[in-house]
Amino acid sequence: MFRTVCAIWLSCLLAASLACGSPFSREVEEAFLARTGPVSVTVFPVHVVKGKDIEHDAGLARRLAAYIGNRGWARPAVSKGPVEVPVQWGRNQASMYKRSVAAFSEAVAASGIATDYALLVEILGNADEDWVGGVHVYLVDAAGTPVTGQLCNSHHPEFKEVDPKDREGGYRVALLLIKEILTDKP
Repeated sequence: MFRTVCAIWLSCLLAASLACGSPFSREVEEAFLARTGPVSVTVFPVHVVKGKDIEHDAGLARRLAAYIGNRGWARPAVSKGPVEVPVQWGRNQASMYKRSVAAFSEAVAASGIATDYALLVEILGNADEDWVGGVHVYLVDAAGTPVTGQLCNSHHPEFKEVDPKDREGGYRVALLLIKEILTDKP
């Protein structure tokens, strides 16, 4: 009986660690953190997920690029068009995040961006756009290799600080997350 319980417990622990593991390479992220000076980044239209539909908000991407550039965090360029990153809702936000990182990485690798990095923000909400359940930020390099990112929901201080209800609130959460990504150094 004890062995069975231990085997089940170890299986659950392994499954949980695989579900929560980072889609980012520690070496790639450390190289990014060790950079000197601002980098160039392509900002893709923000994905506003409204239930089962995705709206690509180029206006928010332009605002985001201006915000990043005005603060000297990076040399931004706004993408000419969106990337298709299908969103599959599920009970596990971390799994959803990993699928989106992988899809964004593939899309960037295929697109041939002219900057060092590519940035995508996802604002996850309902169809009426009066509730936000999460904000995701993904940063990949020009080859499509995942570099770093953030998953944020009601459990995180940035989310609680803004208490987003719509895309504008989600955008404000994303600004806090991007500041951490582009300005934090070890």
